Amino acid sequence: KNNDETYYDLGYAYGNLKDYNNAIKNFNESLKINPTNEKSLFGISTTYISLKKYSEALIYINRMEKINPKDLEITNYKATCLYETQKFSEASLEYSKLITANPENTTLLSQRAACYHFTDKSNEAIKDYTSLLALVKKTSSKFLISQTYYFRAEEYAKTEKYQNALDDYNEYLQANQTDAVGLFYRAHCKLKLNQKASACADYESAIRNGFKNSDTYKTIMKNYPNDIAKDFGSCK
Repeated sequence: KNNDETYYDLGYAYGNLKDYNNAIKNFNESLKINPTNEKSLFGISTTYISLKKYSEALIYINRMEKINPKDLEITNYKATCLYETQKFSEASLEYSKLITANPENTTLLSQRAACYHFTDKSNEAIKDYTSLLALVKKTSSKFLISQTYYFRAEEYAKTEKYQNALDDYNEYLQANQTDAVGLFYRAHCKLKLNQKASACADYESAIRNGFKNSDTYKTIMKNYPNDIAKDFGSCK
């Protein structure tokens, strides 16, 4: 009963059986005997992540980090947990460490860009999406390319760089011609650039393709109920 490795082995076995409560119980018993048992700290952290209990996982990940502060696998788990608990500023710092070590990792760039989006750091997000575009263009994934254009367009619009946003929405809509939300946002950019006739055409196309059934439309109507009528009310 005083052997921390035996409790770790038992926790690991329960984990393989997906009996997560008993896995956590035995990892904890191991840590009571040896608080720095790295395998048990790792085991309990990943078990909590499997259960989507990211706040609990962070407690043990932070303990692992104190033991091995330069271990990038620990940093990766920490970044994920911070992101999932919506601690986006902290998560972006962890993703930066990972990107420094692996600058062409598209997943890491995408996650850090999302962190910047949620913390209103649009200029930083634009830089990441630009780097991401250069990487995904080397692949054959039209989906990834078009989605990256869409997300960068959103950040350009937030910083009132409407021509840049319009250019990116054009790229996105080449592959997603009937996307109602994309059409609506392109229409919005065109209005800002005094291209009213073309904006109205996009807005009407957005409506035909189901924009009023979208979550975006519902959110706008809830938070800004008069904006759409003000912007597009004069369209035929």
